[in-house]
Amino acid sequence: MLNVNVLEFKKYLNINAYLLIAAFLIGALIIKVPVWLLLVLVILVTLTVYFFIKQDHCFYFALVTLTIQKRIDIPVDAFLNIDYLTIYLYDLMIFQCIFIMIYNLLFKRQTVNLLTKLDKWFFLLAIIFIISGLMSASKYGIIYCMKYLEILAFYYIVIYFLRSKIVNLLDCSKVLIYTAILQAIFAILQSFIGDGSILPMWMSSHFYDGRGFWGYLGVGSNYVWHGRGLFPHFIFFGMYMGIIIIFYLPIKKYIFKNEKVRNLVLVLFVWALIVSYSRSALLFFTIGTLYYKWFISKNKIIYLINLLSVSILAFLATFYLLYYTEYINTISFRGPIWEYTLAELTSSYKYLFFGSGLDVYYDYVYWRIYPVKSWLNHPHSSFLELILYIGLTGLAIYIVPFVKTLISSFKNYLYANNFNKDFYLAVHMIMILAFISGIHDRSFSKPSFFLLYILLMGLFYANKRQIIK
Repeated sequence: MLNVNVLEFKKYLNINAYLLIAAFLIGALIIKVPVWLLLVLVILVTLTVYFFIKQDHCFYFALVTLTIQKRIDIPVDAFLNIDYLTIYLYDLMIFQCIFIMIYNLLFKRQTVNLLTKLDKWFFLLAIIFIISGLMSASKYGIIYCMKYLEILAFYYIVIYFLRSKIVNLLDCSKVLIYTAILQAIFAILQSFIGDGSILPMWMSSHFYDGRGFWGYLGVGSNYVWHGRGLFPHFIFFGMYMGIIIIFYLPIKKYIFKNEKVRNLVLVLFVWALIVSYSRSALLFFTIGTLYYKWFISKNKIIYLINLLSVSILAFLATFYLLYYTEYINTISFRGPIWEYTLAELTSSYKYLFFGSGLDVYYDYVYWRIYPVKSWLNHPHSSFLELILYIGLTGLAIYIVPFVKTLISSFKNYLYANNFNKDFYLAVHMIMILAFISGIHDRSFSKPSFFLLYILLMGLFYANKRQIIK
């Protein structure tokens, strides 16, 4: 008993010694460092220690931060050949998770199998990103490369945290849904409040235009504020809500036991997606919901006939009602947009097959069309953007993990039960919709959305025993 007390006392003295050293260092820094910066450092150190102790909280908080797209631009022109380095909150949390993983594997001697069926494809993709980043004409090409490599690393973080049983699949799904509820409420408030008269500017809507399609049908105003949550643009928020809704539909009974609550949350999500006024998101949501209803229907042929009939009638009615209104002027038809990027791609077989380097759109395409279409700051197609950056060869490797996940999730759906079965269906549907929406928008080429898809792949492949070869 005495030996135990002595050991505890020595441990107590060691902790006090560390705290005294930390207090001395912080006190010494006051001479040179502003007080506000010291406070930030103290908070960061405290959170870092807390997350090392509560490692599951660290991972769950990382999932929350994936949707907080507030960027921090750090001036680095004095050190690097770029103006600023952009950091998001989720970058800090991902690095925190990496440190935890390395610490547990190296110092705590944990043994966790991180191998999956996607490893060789991610290895090839990492090589392509590194080459494209180094050879890019854009000075931000290497930054883009680091961002993609960070995302690939996040895949193995997800694998590690689930296979080591620090977190579990159902709780991860709940965190994603709870976060989406907060984002949805915030976006709906933005659609009512509008500019920064009540909310701070970085939290307000920012976007006000004539996309209010309900107004053209005689309900409400033609001009609306777009809900964007904590995303930089309403289109990104709309796509995020589309992914969340399709993810939520099969698993909602496991998230909320009460059916009224489940339906209320679904209405909230759909409302938030509508007030984003993103047509790409509406298309994603519509196709995904119809596919889900078809997939779970017992008589698929009859359902398909009814679906096609109703869809054609609804399209013709909407087209007739909106075509002769000013709403048609808010639509950016993709043909004229794509021609600029296609002209660059077809100018050289080298560019077509091997790409021009990461983040070269501004260097090779944007400045040519700036006087005509200054708002056209990306190709408006994931496929065209990836071909421009890494070529057809890189694109083929990029989409392999999506295809393999799509097929494998369907196979697992056929043999799994309960929550796993419905989770696999959600992943399967989202992978399909990624390709469809990728034709006309940046649904899976933009790093922040590639990160969400990588998260779903990691959650899926982490459960090794239930993955069918």
